[in-house]
Amino acid sequence: MPAIIFDVDGTTTDVRPYRHHVTGPTRNFHEFHMASTDAAPVPMTKVLWDAYGTAGWDRLIVTARSVDYRHITVWWHLLNGFDGDAGLWMRRAGDHRRDAAVKTDILTAIRAAGFDPRIAVDDNPSVLPVWKAHGLAVIVSPTWHDPDAVTAALAD
Repeated sequence: MPAIIFDVDGTTTDVRPYRHHVTGPTRNFHEFHMASTDAAPVPMTKVLWDAYGTAGWDRLIVTARSVDYRHITVWWHLLNGFDGDAGLWMRRAGDHRRDAAVKTDILTAIRAAGFDPRIAVDDNPSVLPVWKAHGLAVIVSPTWHDPDAVTAALAD
């Protein structure tokens, strides 16, 4: 069965009001993740989630968030109608590598588990090329704070 990957921060969750916690010289991911429990869903992503579910695709939630935030991540997604039918795939605790490296490893694990990902929905320009390089079509969530970086990331 085909699968579609959905990123979390900036893709299922609209974190624009909270991004200031993780930009600039002092980044506080704990404050960011705790504040994002109040985030609204990204409407476009919810439409895609529902449509691909109706079409019978496996829907996977994939995030570079640490597994330390699993409970609030699951809670937010259930509260907002993202039922995570094919699981939540997260960064291991203590893993401080770049998001692109983490998501590359998660993609390998997803395929090893027997899923057939064909599309990824993401907003992060450092991750978009990962999905493309591994043969996935990319749908860009419109919430990234630097649209030029997204355009550059998708340029061939």
